[in-house]
Amino acid sequence: MFDSGANCFLNALVREFEQWKCVKLPERHFKSKGYTEGFCSQISSHQYYYLPLIAYSTFGRSYFHSKQYLVDQVSGDIQEYEFYEFLTQLSNRPQLFSDDKLGMPNIDNLRKVIARSKESQVNINKVIDYRHNDLDKLFQQELNFIESEQSLLVGHSIHPCPKSRSGFDPTDEETYVPEYGNEFNLCWFAVDKDILYVFAGNKKPIEEYCQELIANDQELQKLADELPANHLLIPCHPWQAKHWQANTELAHYFEQGQLRNLGQFGQAWRATSSLRSLYQGNSPWMLKFSLSTQLTNSIRHLQPEEMIRGQVIEKVLSSSKAQEMEQEQPHFSIMREPISIALKDSNGTALDSTAIIWRENPFYNQHSSSTEVLSGLLQDLPSTPDNSPDNRLSLRLKAQAERSKTDVSHLAQAFLRNFLRVAIKPIIAAQAKYGLLFGAHQQNIVIEFDAQLMPVKTYFRDCQGTGFSALAKRLYGDELLSDTVDSGNLFENDTVIHLFTYYLFVNSCFNTISSLTLTNLLSEEEALHIYREFLLQLKAEAWPDQRVIDYLLESDHIWSKGNFYCNLHAINENTMADPFLIYHQLQNPLKAAVNTAGNAA
Repeated sequence: MFDSGANCFLNALVREFEQWKCVKLPERHFKSKGYTEGFCSQISSHQYYYLPLIAYSTFGRSYFHSKQYLVDQVSGDIQEYEFYEFLTQLSNRPQLFSDDKLGMPNIDNLRKVIARSKESQVNINKVIDYRHNDLDKLFQQELNFIESEQSLLVGHSIHPCPKSRSGFDPTDEETYVPEYGNEFNLCWFAVDKDILYVFAGNKKPIEEYCQELIANDQELQKLADELPANHLLIPCHPWQAKHWQANTELAHYFEQGQLRNLGQFGQAWRATSSLRSLYQGNSPWMLKFSLSTQLTNSIRHLQPEEMIRGQVIEKVLSSSKAQEMEQEQPHFSIMREPISIALKDSNGTALDSTAIIWRENPFYNQHSSSTEVLSGLLQDLPSTPDNSPDNRLSLRLKAQAERSKTDVSHLAQAFLRNFLRVAIKPIIAAQAKYGLLFGAHQQNIVIEFDAQLMPVKTYFRDCQGTGFSALAKRLYGDELLSDTVDSGNLFENDTVIHLFTYYLFVNSCFNTISSLTLTNLLSEEEALHIYREFLLQLKAEAWPDQRVIDYLLESDHIWSKGNFYCNLHAINENTMADPFLIYHQLQNPLKAAVNTAGNAA
């Protein structure tokens, strides 16, 4: 059976480490199995690992068969491994994970990553069993915003441990993890305003934001009415509330009565795909919390720098220049984050483990719209017969083609063109014309569809990851961007172009294209033609900053983030000084196609 969780690991492995090459498989070992192509790594003078492929994509994501092999080319012996067995094999071979920048990984770190990969597989299998009655809907039927957010059973398609988590027991998993599809009540604290650190992007006071959270809830209104003077009713993720109680920096506040845990009350909230970001259909705001747990690459504390970024982008988006951008792109909307708070530590600075962000909820009281997070739309079926993996986007398009009596290839072409126009173009226009650098990976892009499954609107979220280029400095001036010195998100060199391109293109765009090509809805040639045509149309717009477009059209290689690197070397990507330590180069698919055509000629 095809295993999508194993596929995430294998894609990350072969993408990030040069020891793995795509080759023709030796016929004497694999012809009888029907395998012709795969990835190979030499581990001794005569021994090789082989990872047979079902389908390969020049866009950096492939489908692998479920078995892995060790071949001795001298004796002719071949050993077949199940994925768990293969992971155990890798745990003793750090030489397969060495690279020029970070060197050989520590063997203990390697074994920790392998253990987390196994844990991730266990978590994936548990949730698939838990939601087995929902699988048909999650992969083939229309979903609204929160259904899509809670549908991501496998996670990041190129990651060694996409569903690894620390600090959650089985009850926590079922209660708080989004893919279980459950809801829960928030924990509410009475907080003296004097111990609150507020990051505000406008003049609206924190009191109003707090009131808007509880306006539709009589139980919470009653709690708020009973608060002492100078106190606010502040929400906390119930799992994180335990960390507030145990935090020595907060002990004095509890003793003095400046901070009191009132318990869990109010209407139920649901975790979105990010787990620490919560949604409630009757609230005009979503909430994003710090969580003291490691999810995928890092501990999920909101840093003060991130909250400052939300504050700065709110000021910039209120400017006349940015409003011009919104008018030009009516099918693009930013979920704004106008305010964030944290409790003060003993030095009066923001305590990152207590941070909370208010995020605009554009789906307030809208329960029926066809709106999906991109990562959910692109996810592979958890398991299929070995030779027929598929994904939600492909399945939905095939069903739509059947309903409308349309050729599925024509529908896939129309989808890709609309996706590039509605989802990709506005974000690159924000960079090239307005100097705004959105971290637009799959989990930050939410797409609304019409009845024919065509993208009609895109929502971007996670303003804490927003940066500004030198163009932004010229457009908005020092006053609006004064806080960028403290947030580290003003970039005046080409480095940021590589980072921006990874998120928007390698992570989001390329994965969308490969979802279509790996399932044969489009050929690679058709997809490359549409993609190149799109870039040339953008270039013809002659926007002020052409660097991203030129980079995509002309570079031999494109920089890509190394999720494996992060985990192997225990790097927290949110706090590292040089992000390029965890980046590596992929062949540009446009140049790969040119090279292939040249070799064929």
